[in-house]
Amino acid sequence: MIIHFRQRHHSGLARSLRTLAAATILLGLVTVSSAQNLKVRPVAFAMYRSTGDWWIPESEPVQYMGAGIWGKYTWGKLAIESEFINARYSGLSSIPSRFNPEQGLSWDQKAFDRDDDFYADITTMLMSYTADNLVLRMGQHHLSWGPAYQSIFGSEKPPPVPRLSFEWRPLPWLRFYYDHSQLTSVLQDSLASAVAPAKYGARRVMRSRNRVAHRFEAQLPWGLTLAGAESVVYGDRGMDLIYMMPFISYWSAQHFLGDLDNTELSVDLTWEHASGWTVYGIFLMDEWTPELTFESLNRNWFGWQYGLTRTGLLQSADYFMVEGTWTDHRIYRHKFPVNDFYSHGYPVGHWAGPHAQSITALYQLSLGSGVGRVKFISARRGALTDEMIVSQYKTENYKRFSGGTETMQALRATFFWPVREETWFELGVSKIDWWNAGFDPADPAGITQDISKWSFNLGIYSNFHLTGYDISDLYR
Repeated sequence: MIIHFRQRHHSGLARSLRTLAAATILLGLVTVSSAQNLKVRPVAFAMYRSTGDWWIPESEPVQYMGAGIWGKYTWGKLAIESEFINARYSGLSSIPSRFNPEQGLSWDQKAFDRDDDFYADITTMLMSYTADNLVLRMGQHHLSWGPAYQSIFGSEKPPPVPRLSFEWRPLPWLRFYYDHSQLTSVLQDSLASAVAPAKYGARRVMRSRNRVAHRFEAQLPWGLTLAGAESVVYGDRGMDLIYMMPFISYWSAQHFLGDLDNTELSVDLTWEHASGWTVYGIFLMDEWTPELTFESLNRNWFGWQYGLTRTGLLQSADYFMVEGTWTDHRIYRHKFPVNDFYSHGYPVGHWAGPHAQSITALYQLSLGSGVGRVKFISARRGALTDEMIVSQYKTENYKRFSGGTETMQALRATFFWPVREETWFELGVSKIDWWNAGFDPADPAGITQDISKWSFNLGIYSNFHLTGYDISDLYR
């Protein structure tokens, strides 16, 4: 069932102001809380971007609004949390540009009353059981490991996926993590689609894709934390029994299965100082031939990430962060497309994907009862064609960024003012410089344009939990 909210044709700003007013009224709904630890809260948000911000290259106003419900029930060591949101974009005929860190969409449908509007819905669920040194989780939700702000190993860019996971602390200084998730490949299973016709219209069955990962973290002296992780993407079958074993080597397990799957290894080191500084570095390896390491024709299918953070830089409650990311064009993708590290077309690794590099800087501080923040992102990505996949498995040379690129620089200044508990008002401005906007990595010869624009931003959020948005950092 799809719920459609019809709207008359009005100017974008006027419509957004009315939406903001309606959202404010909705936020006045009574929050349900009982002695049995049941909480039910309305979810509502409305965003206005005067020139589309980084959602679209064109300088046109865009609104994004939604409403839903969030609930959580706790009973001893058991907790169940669920959320549903029905949302609508106005000023867009399809999903926003994928070249930004905001959470992607799994589904969209054009509105009946406007050609440049569409609907989307979002749902999450998390059931967890917490013991003394063990946490078990099941649901459809995001999960991110490690010290990074926007992780190279597993990001929150794709929509939430169904998963089973646990976190175990066998020793005071040692943690172990396991996660098994179901991705969406968006690759059509032509055989299953042909034998499963629908009565009205075509039925599109997609090929299965799964990801399994595990990670250890060891706390060392001098404020150091050392961690290592493995992950595998495999497809065209259900959950494989060998990958349901948390403590087996997945690198060897996929060899045991015939070297059919896509494995990545990761190691990271974090240093935390009592003064408030944290410094970290992350190395990700998809494939490596040691004897070719220093040759021009190599198999250094690597990704790198580094960052530092500081709390109490200028005031006791402020926060500063800078993070850099570099990804080779050969990581995340595989000779068998069903094994790509993607879900719903979004990279499961860093949001910019393979063949990319970015730097993100953020400073946030308290201003009266509100929060002010300045954020800068500079990101660049290159081509990702089928020919490049063939070339990388032949160990042929490819000059980085030689097949066309897209570059975006965004500077944002935003103020968040608390309206009531879990409810914030946003006022901000963005400066967007965008070269080759509209670039398609799979078809780099397509039509693009260079854009430079300012965007004035308004928003109101209540119980807003989507990832990648500026407001999301207030809940981190």
